[in-house]
Amino acid sequence: MIVIISGVSAFFLLLAGLLYSVSQKRRTHNALLLEYRKQKSEYEVFLSYRVNSDADMAERFYDKLTARGIRVWWDKKCLPQGLSWEDGFADGLFACKVFVPILSTQALEPFSRLNTSSRCDNFFLEQRMALPLEDAGDLRAICPILVGKVEEYDAFGEMYGDFFADVPSCPDAVVASVESKASEHFARVSKVLDAPRTVSQVLGSILNHQGVKLVGIKSQALEKAVEGVVSALESQRLSLSSSKSSRGRSDSPSGSSRPQPTASCRFHFTPKSSQSSNVSALVKTLSAEASVQDQPVRACTRSSSLWAVLRQKSNRIRAVPRPQEQLFRLAEAPPPQIKNETNATAI
Repeated sequence: MIVIISGVSAFFLLLAGLLYSVSQKRRTHNALLLEYRKQKSEYEVFLSYRVNSDADMAERFYDKLTARGIRVWWDKKCLPQGLSWEDGFADGLFACKVFVPILSTQALEPFSRLNTSSRCDNFFLEQRMALPLEDAGDLRAICPILVGKVEEYDAFGEMYGDFFADVPSCPDAVVASVESKASEHFARVSKVLDAPRTVSQVLGSILNHQGVKLVGIKSQALEKAVEGVVSALESQRLSLSSSKSSRGRSDSPSGSSRPQPTASCRFHFTPKSSQSSNVSALVKTLSAEASVQDQPVRACTRSSSLWAVLRQKSNRIRAVPRPQEQLFRLAEAPPPQIKNETNATAI
């Protein structure tokens, strides 16, 4: 009996230890994930590559871009230890603004063998996720690096060949495992994946973007490709700053965003002390215009005709963007009384 009790106690102690170890690992993983998500906004360029064929080139791109002060997400440098690789690369892709896939003929060759039941190709998965992110505006640019086969020449040494001469043909098949993984990553950050895309559609959409082609001598081609990526990043920064400034103008208060009138539209308000003299001058001007047009002003019995002209002028002033309120108030007052002697003379 004692042996049974001690055995049961040992079992529960072992189970408690396992549960505690699992909970500790889970807390450590969550802490790493939280810290990574705090730092992931520091990256600008997401570097995508196939490990088996282009790891060395990806490292050289990373070194040259970071030397220019560009924040690059590269899994070997930016993925913390202990963090899930799939969640880490997806979070890095969600955070970056420029997607830079290294498309070599060796890296694309496995695409030709993909079918609906193939295992998830992570290099293809990154490109599949980048396209809907660009459509949604989360990615500002896609800048593929096109790498042809390296050929040996006696006079120049190693040179890159034409990339498009060796691009493999891709099948019109939707890879179910890739679509499932992409949907999981999008759902984890409350995003919705677009309609399924075939392998040929994904690669064709990536190649439709203006990229950088490695041509010429191998030792010099990489520097030119880096210049192309830097140029794409600068264009993205300019478009982002212009969009922010336009949003700032649209969100500003109505008083500050109201367009200022030109010099011809500006008015000076008339002081009250000079209102009567200005109205008298306006009446004389209107009378002169009426006499020129052979329209006699009969102030004794037809003073309303002068008043009608005055009202027409005031309505014309009302159409101006910033009217003189004091002048309108005077224009809407009753017509001035004119002495009978003046009326008799006018008749």
